[in-house]
Amino acid sequence: MVSSCNQEQDLSPLNNFEKEISFLSEMNTSGLNLTVSNLGKNITPIDKNEITLNQKQLVKDMLSGLNGQYFNADEKAIMDFASNYGELRLPDQLANARTHGTVDLSTFELYSENQLDLVQPFVDDLLNEGDFNVAQSKAITFQQTVVGSNLPEDEKTQLLAVSTGVISFAEFAENGGIEQIQIILEEKLGSVGYSNGRVMGCSVDTRSVLAGAVASGVIAGGAGLKAGCAGGLVGGPIGAATGCVGGAVMGFASGFMWGAIGGTAASLLTTCFR
Repeated sequence: MVSSCNQEQDLSPLNNFEKEISFLSEMNTSGLNLTVSNLGKNITPIDKNEITLNQKQLVKDMLSGLNGQYFNADEKAIMDFASNYGELRLPDQLANARTHGTVDLSTFELYSENQLDLVQPFVDDLLNEGDFNVAQSKAITFQQTVVGSNLPEDEKTQLLAVSTGVISFAEFAENGGIEQIQIILEEKLGSVGYSNGRVMGCSVDTRSVLAGAVASGVIAGGAGLKAGCAGGLVGGPIGAATGCVGGAVMGFASGFMWGAIGGTAASLLTTCFR
């Protein structure tokens, strides 16, 4: 009886992070759809298979659309955040970027050593994957590992932004998101006669897209961290992630979403329109 009572006293409620995961997943889905809906108006054709993309305006549009529902930021904070971006010439500037080797997360100074012990092996494994569905499965496993780890709650939430980003983009791809981007590119490049992309052999380099998305996420996460610490960007209802950490979570999510969409566009340009 004494042993039984002691065991019961040792039990403490376990945070399974359902609220945080649901919130981040919903935000990612909304952000990906917002970015695609604003993609066409920020594209300027250069050649039959090249475009200039106004990355700054695209990021600003996405953040403005999410603001108020998923986080709270003043206009200056959004403008300052978007000013980290400029114009990109695609596919060259993304197709050739971050496609070799791994993304060394330690160079971005966003994660603690304990976080890196969990997330770096996951990213290394992820960037060897050529299938979005398998990447999604790996992200779900990583998510479970994070929730069951001994990390502080705010550090767990930071890493859950990584897993939910991968899972959400895999679902986006499965639900026709890549085809939406392809149609936008066809319309802007005047190639509407090439509507049957699957017959044409259009493809997306999964590894390149995920590498670009993760790298964009951690870069933007650093910017979000600074904004959160300064009070210009406040994370939404994501539990312990407030202030600096809330900004880092929001920053990573926005950077990952932009990187995934931009990387997909670059990859399509190298296969569909040559």
